[in-house]
Amino acid sequence: MALWRGRTDPGAATPPHYHDHEEVIVILSGSGKVKIQGDQVVVSSVDVVIVPPHTHHKLAADEQGQGLDAMAALPAGTKTYLPNGEKLELPWAS
Repeated sequence: MALWRGRTDPGAATPPHYHDHEEVIVILSGSGKVKIQGDQVVVSSVDVVIVPPHTHHKLAADEQGQGLDAMAALPAGTKTYLPNGEKLELPWAS
């Protein structure tokens, strides 16, 4: 397994992307929204979101507040792609 911890500043978002494996996202603190295949879910501290493989998604922090602090769990070696299929090279995931 690989564990990725990331912080999203207030009003910021990850780029839309997808993985070749399932991703489990745990919101450690803050609040925001997760958009998955066009559906949007409000998230806050201790929420867990499961994103199926090959599913476009992005995480956005609320405009106000502390931003989002989240942990993602994925199988080691998981690949990440932009919506157009271009592989996204993540320095911490190599």
